[in-house]
Amino acid sequence: MTRGEVEVRLFRVGGVEVPYRVERRNVKNTRLEFRKGELWVVLGRWERDEGGILRDKQEWVVKNHLRIQEALSESGKWHGDGEVMVGGEVFRLVKGGWVKKAEVREGERIIRFNPAGRGHRTGVKNGLKRMLVRKVNEWVEEFGERLGQKPEMIRIKNQRTAWGSCSSRRNLNLNLRLVFLPDKLARYVVFHEMLHLRYMSHGKRFKAVMEKEFPGWQGLEKELARWWYYVQKGAPEGLLELKST
Repeated sequence: MTRGEVEVRLFRVGGVEVPYRVERRNVKNTRLEFRKGELWVVLGRWERDEGGILRDKQEWVVKNHLRIQEALSESGKWHGDGEVMVGGEVFRLVKGGWVKKAEVREGERIIRFNPAGRGHRTGVKNGLKRMLVRKVNEWVEEFGERLGQKPEMIRIKNQRTAWGSCSSRRNLNLNLRLVFLPDKLARYVVFHEMLHLRYMSHGKRFKAVMEKEFPGWQGLEKELARWWYYVQKGAPEGLLELKST
C-alpha cells in the first residue's frame, strides 16, 4: 500500500459484501457517506472502530450499496471502451502521446487529448464547458421568458456534491458535469434552479409549476440519481481529472 492510500475493508451482511474505507477525523460524530459510489466511514475522535455504526446502519448501507451498483451496472451498458456520453450522445475518445492539442469536436462527436500533455486537462474542460454554456444560455433565456425571472449571474464549475443550486442573491450555480447528461435532464436541472428564483422552497406552488412544465418530474429525479454515479465514478471523471504536467 502506497503512502496516503486508505485500505479497503469488507462489511458482510447476509450474502452481500460491501467494500468500504475508514477515515479518522477530528470530528465529534462518526458518520457514513458514499463518495463516487464507494462507502466511507468517517470516525469521530472518540470512536474506537467502525463496527458499531456499521451494525446500526446495516440496512441503510446495503440498500444504498445495491442501488449504486445497479446504477453503475446500467451506465456501463451505455457505451463501449474508449467512449463517453456527452449530452446523452456517444463520443469517441482519441487519446495518445501523439495528440498535440486537446479538442472537443462536437460535430464529429470526438474528444482528442494526450493524458500526459501539458494543458490538456484544461483544454478538454474548456471544450466541454463551451458546449454546456451555449446550451445553458439558450435554456435560461427560454425559461426566463416563461417564468418572468432572470438570474444575476450564472456560474459553471466542476462540482462534486450537486447538479446545481440557486443562491439568495439570485445566482445560478451549475455543475460542469451536466454536460454529460441527455439534454432533457440538463434542461430539467436548469429549469428547477430557475424556478427557485421565484420560489426558494420546494413548496406546493413550486411543485405545481414543476408538474405543469415537466409532468412526472419525479421520474427525472430518479434518472438524475442514476447519472450521478456515472459522472462521479464513470468515464467522465477521467476527462475532468486529467493530469497536467
